[in-house]
Amino acid sequence: MLWLHLLYHWIINLLTRPKKYKTFRKPQIKTILRNNKKPKWVIDKIIYFKAIMPDVSGYKIADIFNRKFQDKETVSKSFVYDIIKNTNMPFWQNVLTLRIRSLIQ
Repeated sequence: MLWLHLLYHWIINLLTRPKKYKTFRKPQIKTILRNNKKPKWVIDKIIYFKAIMPDVSGYKIADIFNRKFQDKETVSKSFVYDIIKNTNMPFWQNVLTLRIRSLIQ
């Protein structure tokens, strides 16, 4: 009967004593402002890169853009894919438009 009493107190002691280890806490995520729009020249450069390199993926375009303009602005792969997807004009027309624009300027 004594061993049952000791076992009871031992279990109560285990359950009620404070934990000696720290529990894992998820880091607090800082709120990201989603309304930071990219400048117009960034979107134009992405369309330009896709127009002169139509067989290159969005990953590679983002990589090229980030290497070339790393001091000014950076873009993500998903941003590049969204720009390419939302551009309604076929890219061969973009090439013609960009060549005409470069001749005018």
